[in-house]
Amino acid sequence: MFEESKSRLYNDYAGHCNSKHRYAISSREEWSRINGKPFRIKSKETSPALKGNPKIRRPNSNIKKSKASISQQNELIFHRTVKAVQDAYGIPSMEFLGPSRSRRCVQARNISIFLYKKLSGDTMSNTGKLFERDHTTIIHSIEKIKDQLKEDEELHDRINGLSQMIQK
Repeated sequence: MFEESKSRLYNDYAGHCNSKHRYAISSREEWSRINGKPFRIKSKETSPALKGNPKIRRPNSNIKKSKASISQQNELIFHRTVKAVQDAYGIPSMEFLGPSRSRRCVQARNISIFLYKKLSGDTMSNTGKLFERDHTTIIHSIEKIKDQLKEDEELHDRINGLSQMIQK
């Protein structure tokens, strides 16, 4: 019995590989073009969104979605901050803005995020977009540096020096 079901699975797979569709069909229009008939959902149950359920909220198409843009001044502050911290810590930009989790790189990135937020006053969301991080990561970075500043006088001096250098 096991061998029979195994051979059936193999034959189904072999038939699938030899079929005319060797790639994923990405749209209903493509399905219709290939098969010559319209795409239809075969299940009797449709989702509530398709039934027109009034409990589900749909976005109003008349409302314009506002996306907060990053000002040129804040972009300049970002570039100055990143450059100053990279030079101070000797970290290349690919490692600095990339996914690296080395302690040295994370500390430098957190300082850069802290300084940018302090100097620009930008939102957490925009700060996250610039640093290619989630806004919760930005919050964590800022809190981490604030905690370290309470205990480490040397870090406090270094951040003040970087801040003055960026503002020139």
